[in-house]
Amino acid sequence: MIIQKFGGTSVANAIAMRAVLSIVQRDISRRPIVVLSACSGATNDLIALVEYAAKGDRNSVQKSITAIRERHLALCRELIYASDRLTTVVESINVLCTELSVYCEGVALLGECTPRSIAYSSAMGELLSSTIFAAYAQSEGIPAVFADARKFMRTDDTFLGGVVDRSALRILAEEYVVKPLLDGGIIITQGFIGSDSIGRTTTLGRGGSDYSAALLGAAIHAEEIQIWTDVSGIASTDPRRIASAFTIPFMSFAEARELAYYGAKVLHPETILPAVEMGITVKVLNTFAPENEGTTILPHNDKNGTGFRGITMKEHCLHLTLAVGPNESASVINQSLHVLEQHGYPIYALLSSEGNCIVLTTGNDEHVRDLLEVSGVRVQIQPCDMLCVVGPNVRSLSEAQLQSNVALCQAALSQGILSVMFGHSPVGIIIITSLGEGKEMLTILHKVLHTLTFPS
Repeated sequence: MIIQKFGGTSVANAIAMRAVLSIVQRDISRRPIVVLSACSGATNDLIALVEYAAKGDRNSVQKSITAIRERHLALCRELIYASDRLTTVVESINVLCTELSVYCEGVALLGECTPRSIAYSSAMGELLSSTIFAAYAQSEGIPAVFADARKFMRTDDTFLGGVVDRSALRILAEEYVVKPLLDGGIIITQGFIGSDSIGRTTTLGRGGSDYSAALLGAAIHAEEIQIWTDVSGIASTDPRRIASAFTIPFMSFAEARELAYYGAKVLHPETILPAVEMGITVKVLNTFAPENEGTTILPHNDKNGTGFRGITMKEHCLHLTLAVGPNESASVINQSLHVLEQHGYPIYALLSSEGNCIVLTTGNDEHVRDLLEVSGVRVQIQPCDMLCVVGPNVRSLSEAQLQSNVALCQAALSQGILSVMFGHSPVGIIIITSLGEGKEMLTILHKVLHTLTFPS
């Protein structure tokens, strides 16, 4: 059994859905469970819809429902040619849209846009896309079984960002997912949505489709979880900034988490944590280039790996130098970190010595200065750009890793930097440069990374 999760761009239109079906057909012998997002942009439209209803703007509500209905009906007509199957799925889409219209009328009478109403409305995106895709798969002769995720993805009553009851999921998934799968069908279900103990619709929050896939994969002990999107895996750096960026073939969960923490955006690692905890391999793949091998995220770090996997950059950060007197280091650091975290400032890196302490954060420099000085901490602040270079064992003392670190630091020092320090984990090196110089540094360091990865 494998999990195949497809994001919004992968089900955005008929061309995309045809690409998805070909991928599912290719792996049909592996018993795929297909987890779908809403069609690209649909969730935002549905949230706007319920907000119109809360304001009593019935005209905008009806216009929006008509547009949502027509978009999905057009998708049905492009994909399904058999008249009987088309009639059935059109009826299903009309029923869902009618339910949505009736619900919005209730919201209009209440005059309030509650978390419960947003959850109900936004969940319709996944229900619409998966209803269409299941009918399309069936029309192509695939034994697809539609499974409503609200029957097995049990959450608490936090309507937006529900906490999943993983024990209940394991039990319910056996009935609604594993049994029909073993009976010979493939499962078409939804990401992002669930229900509480009395059946009210909840959502798992933005990024919830990846999380749904990981939770379901962990619950049924899937062989593999595939995250299909519109890029070929996780890149060595942002390809919009560096044209020579390349796909990272393998990386650990720790490395993926470090890249995401410091700015990479393809995948939020916390959403796949349930899979990692169960030792399940996760792949990030491209729906529109399925021949590409993408990135394989392994649960555990490569103990013998050397060199670097990728590099990311955050602009407009703050390089704080805290004045530390004799025997004051620990108290000044603790006080400063407490103040910053209390006011929502992230701590990206920390470097302390006898005479001062360097903290890397982001935000409004004047506000940070005021907060620290009021608490009795003297600080110098310099706006900066931050780069994080990630590798499997950047703190290793092996000869190969030391050579890689020396090459990296020499390239950085040749351009002038403010600081170099290790990141939050053993897989990251932080390089801080003056504000506005990060892009040039990114280009230089990526060349070093590329040379170490693909030596001539």
